Amino acid sequence: MRHNLDSEKIVESFFEQTGCIGIVTPVRGYHLCWMLNSLLDMDFRAIPDEDIRLRRFDRDIHFNGYAYVSQDNKEHFIYENKTLGGFLISEWKHVDFILLVKMDDFDFIYIHELLNVIRSIDSITMAMELTDAQLKNPENLLI
Repeated sequence: MRHNLDSEKIVESFFEQTGCIGIVTPVRGYHLCWMLNSLLDMDFRAIPDEDIRLRRFDRDIHFNGYAYVSQDNKEHFIYENKTLGGFLISEWKHVDFILLVKMDDFDFIYIHELLNVIRSIDSITMAMELTDAQLKNPENLLI
């Protein structure tokens, strides 16, 4: 018997429990993590296992990943959206970083409070909530 994965159901299930924030900033990933760690008492760290690697046009493209898990088990991931080889999510070309927050019970208020704090950081040009409805290839963000 052959089993087929229903990628639409997987993507839908993932985004039901995940908040997504796009961040526009001129700073590098490690500096963004340092700012969030300092301001929000988080502990983002570069985790090579969380990096995203894609193959496009016969080239391997690498997007750095940073991770932090809070005491209440909310998983936070920051990914670069831009590299010399292209974009992780081409629909969001204006976004420099994507912050994903996975949680067992989606907390809309938490995402908006986090978004407001990020917007208050001087080095952040813009931050906005992003949705999977805007994506052609949401599976690029599946973690």
